Amino acid sequence: IRDAQESRGLGDVYKRQVNAVSASDGKSIGPEHVGLEAMKALGFFDLFRQLGFTDDESNLATLQIVGRLVHPGSERELRRYAKEQSALDELLGCDFSSYVGHNMLYRNSDLLFQHKETIERFLRMRSRDIFSLGETIILYDLTNTYFSGSATEYKKAKRGRSKQKRSDRPLVTLGIVLDERGFIKCSRVFDGNVGEPSTLLDMINEIHSQVSKEIPPLLVTKPTIVMDAGIASEDNLNLVRENGFSYIVVSRSKPEHIEDGSFEQIKEGIKVKEMHIGNETFLHCISDGKMKKEQAIVNKARDAMEQEIEYLSEGLNIKKRLKSYPKVLERIGRLRQHYSRVSKGFSVDVKEHKGKAVKITWSFDPSKLGKPYDGSYFIRTDRMDLSKNEIWSLYIMLTSVEDAFRCLKGELGLRPIHHRKADRIEGHLFISILAYHLLNYIRQHLGKAGINHRWATVRSLLQTHIALSTHLPTADGKMVHLRYCSIPTPKQLEVYNALRITSVPLKRTKVEM
Repeated sequence: IRDAQESRGLGDVYKRQVNAVSASDGKSIGPEHVGLEAMKALGFFDLFRQLGFTDDESNLATLQIVGRLVHPGSERELRRYAKEQSALDELLGCDFSSYVGHNMLYRNSDLLFQHKETIERFLRMRSRDIFSLGETIILYDLTNTYFSGSATEYKKAKRGRSKQKRSDRPLVTLGIVLDERGFIKCSRVFDGNVGEPSTLLDMINEIHSQVSKEIPPLLVTKPTIVMDAGIASEDNLNLVRENGFSYIVVSRSKPEHIEDGSFEQIKEGIKVKEMHIGNETFLHCISDGKMKKEQAIVNKARDAMEQEIEYLSEGLNIKKRLKSYPKVLERIGRLRQHYSRVSKGFSVDVKEHKGKAVKITWSFDPSKLGKPYDGSYFIRTDRMDLSKNEIWSLYIMLTSVEDAFRCLKGELGLRPIHHRKADRIEGHLFISILAYHLLNYIRQHLGKAGINHRWATVRSLLQTHIALSTHLPTADGKMVHLRYCSIPTPKQLEVYNALRITSVPLKRTKVEM
């Protein structure tokens, strides 16, 4: 009986001790660890020392760049994230809760932007060394982003054609030059209403002159410029030729004389036919994927316009619906304007009697659309030394530009812009550019390991890897406080192994009180 009583007593003590165990202060560490290691690999901290940054300035810059990668948002939200949600300061060996303020973040943004050219040159050379990048192919494109306010204090904020369908807001345009692996070589901010063709040669000459200073003269050759149809005007192509550059572009129009010949499949779903016209090679390409996409768009527009015409036709016999002959014609004209992609295929006849429309008949002939929508496009180049496979592969690199803009806008908080002052606006854009360097470094390594998720997916996978504190009571009434990382999941281990970084970003610490 006495043994049973003692056993129950020990069990009660054990139960009380177990019930007294608690955990607290869980903070995200997985995405921050990956972002910080990418910064180290790209040499950011060596650069900050060269630029004379203090420890606080270096830590704040890290928070701004990794924060834009991991938790894009305003300075106010970044401050909250740094103090309440992230273990980045523990990885850096500092305490953001003691000194991160709005004004400090703004000043640090100004500091980073002040050294923009030096930082971009450093990262260009660093990524070239890490990934053995050539200087033979460069990609160029523009995008724009909009302001949440009126941005009246910023001269480059202009109304224009918005790629995000936000023409109701002032815009600013970002031009970037990338290499063949998707690393940004340089960036520049233009007026929001700038035309794409007018910016090209400026930036291409700028980047080529900078690269010429960075590598031995014997290794410098003028690169081939890859660009989309929006920039590839005849005037621009003439300028490119006059300045000694080569080009691979999407032709704005098909050649006048298309040679006979059979198509050759160079990839599943892609057929090409090569033609030589003067000093240029044209590649007539047909993409099954592009054809399906085009036809889906056409069918959707056709169905929508047909429903609108049918609605007008039914209304001729319904009270209080449109019946005036001139008004019906006006409405059909507006439909043609709205559905311009398919309007040429529609033949619409309206019968009139005493000033009123009495009957509407219509038909659709796809042969009248003026464009076959068969997934075809033409690539043109003055590089006569390249095979058709090489030409097509180089052109497909433009997807790197599209992906860069998609990441900048969607995953790295490029839009919208909430600032009003010029330096703050361009500083905001520049921090997104720096975060993209980390993202592309991470993506290159994950791609080699066969991990091809978008960054948003990788970030989500890593967010459950946290740092936390556990508090354990001792038999003598004291408390042991442990600070450590949770055990990484198999998916998180795959990411860490692909990047060749530790899976235990924070060493376990123990404090007894």
